[in-house]
Amino acid sequence: MIVNETRKLVPYRQALLWELDDAGVANIVAGSGASEIESHAPYIVWANLLLKTQSVADLRKPRMLLAADAGDEVARDWAEFCAEHVLLVPLISPRGDVVAGMLLAADGAWEEGHLVLLERLADTYAHAWSALRGGRQKINIRALLTRRRKQIAFAMAVVLLFPVRQSVVAPASVAPRHPVVVAASMGAVVKEIYVMPNQEVKAGQPLFAFDNTDVNGRLEVARKSLDVARADLIKNMQMAYSCDECRSRVPVLKAEMDQKEVELQYALSMQERSLVRAEVEGTAIFRDRNDLLGKPVSVGERIMLLAQPDDSWLQVQLPVQDAITLSKGSDIRFFLNTDPLSAFSATLVQTSYEAEQTSHDVLAYTLMADFSGGKRPRLGLRGTARLYGDWVPFSYYVMRRPISWVRQHMGW
Repeated sequence: MIVNETRKLVPYRQALLWELDDAGVANIVAGSGASEIESHAPYIVWANLLLKTQSVADLRKPRMLLAADAGDEVARDWAEFCAEHVLLVPLISPRGDVVAGMLLAADGAWEEGHLVLLERLADTYAHAWSALRGGRQKINIRALLTRRRKQIAFAMAVVLLFPVRQSVVAPASVAPRHPVVVAASMGAVVKEIYVMPNQEVKAGQPLFAFDNTDVNGRLEVARKSLDVARADLIKNMQMAYSCDECRSRVPVLKAEMDQKEVELQYALSMQERSLVRAEVEGTAIFRDRNDLLGKPVSVGERIMLLAQPDDSWLQVQLPVQDAITLSKGSDIRFFLNTDPLSAFSATLVQTSYEAEQTSHDVLAYTLMADFSGGKRPRLGLRGTARLYGDWVPFSYYVMRRPISWVRQHMGW
């Protein structure tokens, strides 16, 4: 009624009614020609900004509002949302408190008679407003703020002291627990790879072969040498009955033939070792066939691993800066990159003594954990592990890393 019926006594184009909330902030609650106010409407947002530019003392007296006196944000949109002449009329209760007010916008300047009449109307509106809301007493803003500060402080203390379980996230992968290392038995070049990564192999199945060109050459030389030594020995044994010198050379030639036989056996074993077979049944673990083909290797160099699919555990790379206190038996939850919605439970069983540089150039500790339950992810799968430590106050949980940084860089 205030924003619509006042037009019968005082001419204006637009009228808005504002009210002070418990915190003393003025907000638009009604507008002329509108049955309901939409608080997010651009016009209402602009009007609330206009009221916020007014101090508490400015809201206590009727006054003209000018675009030049408002902030830049309000002045920029003045012509779009409002007429040039705007009058602020407060509603002051009989106790002397500002309870509400009006914003009246007109195309022409306000006359003195209109201002006097609006002051009388404002007193009447304020009296009626206070009578209708008589049960609502004025709130002591300072006391309210003080009480709220205490409540906020208490709530913050409860939150900061609330016990939470310390945890940290680190990259992890499924690794074989007792793998069989397939190493190079000779120094040579890898010529053929007969299996694929993660392929199931059987005992005795060929895995890879070395280039045996050099081995075959040595084998042929060893055979020829043995034939020559055998022929020389037989010749001297036949002549030993009539030739003392030949008879004396027989033991030496026999020893030389035995040596050539050993060399031949060694060459045959090297030829046999050029083809590497699986010692046990399992899964072949290596990165890529193309990385091995044509690669020169030395004796004892690891080529691949053979592992049992059900003999696996979780390998976690915990960065040094994220390390927390963990003990044997700590809980771990593992989330696969391929299935982040499912989690596998594990228990910490082993921690490395020293941190080492990972393939991603991160200094990290290596942690090993046993999977709980019968279900295990496939070997080689990667994901993220969340490691759980001791229970600590929430304040320590939040400030642990900042405190650690300060101690490292400032020595406190």
